[in-house]
Amino acid sequence: MAAPDIALEKGLPANTDAERFVLGSILLDDALFTQVAGALSHEDFHLEAHRRIFLRMSELYERGERIDRVTLAHELQRHGQLESCGGLSYLVSLDEGLPRTANLDSYVRIVRDKSALRKLIFAAQKVIDRCLLAEEDPDQILASAEEWLLKLGEARLAGGLLTPREVIEGYQGGINAFLDPNQRIKGLSTGFIKFDELTGGLHPGELIILAARPSMGKTAMALNIAHHVAAGRNPRPVAVFSLEMSKESLLTRLLCAAARVDSRKFRAGYLNAEERRRLSLAATQLVEA
Repeated sequence: MAAPDIALEKGLPANTDAERFVLGSILLDDALFTQVAGALSHEDFHLEAHRRIFLRMSELYERGERIDRVTLAHELQRHGQLESCGGLSYLVSLDEGLPRTANLDSYVRIVRDKSALRKLIFAAQKVIDRCLLAEEDPDQILASAEEWLLKLGEARLAGGLLTPREVIEGYQGGINAFLDPNQRIKGLSTGFIKFDELTGGLHPGELIILAARPSMGKTAMALNIAHHVAAGRNPRPVAVFSLEMSKESLLTRLLCAAARVDSRKFRAGYLNAEERRRLSLAATQLVEA
């Protein structure tokens, strides 16, 4: 079955019950709004009525007002949207069927996942449309597609608001591991002992910026860290991007740093037998990294 046929038969991914239970949970306890708002926006809801309801909830919250059926109905009425959202009777029915012990986190995750799938479909459709029009260079279309997918990925990784309990429960090893300094500071070694002592090594999700005046060794340090991580005792994949240097220049600096050979002598070709041997060994290690 072709992709368009599947889309027509199944429709866009959505779970309206999960959307309804998210909204109904907030109406039962408006203190839950911050938890939901940290993970969802009104655009994540599939039904237009649900989008409008959540948007008006957000406005009530921003004004410091309570969120309940009466205040929400008034806010929708004020914007001329109450009837299009099903009227007060629909607001009353939002929590119908909601379990007595509501699993709000699961409902939010379902809504978020379905929203991500719809956004992926829309992004893919944009790419298909531009390919069919054939008015642009393929590289431009590919770059746009990568940008859209990257933004979707970043939004997924951003996550929502978490309580301290949720952070600790999600930490590998639980609270004992979280409170153990020997485990908490354990990251990937950079090869620079003092740097590792200050930072605890490299950890997932962190951005480390090396800042200094020109020609102070920033690139050399970054390449040394990259080489140590890629070819050390516990090698990991490493990607190196540069806006200033070609791939050949980067490889030359990596090789010379790993072999402890002066890059100026390498470029000039004045190398002795020992330096050539070290360069050959470093090249072998990098190829296998």
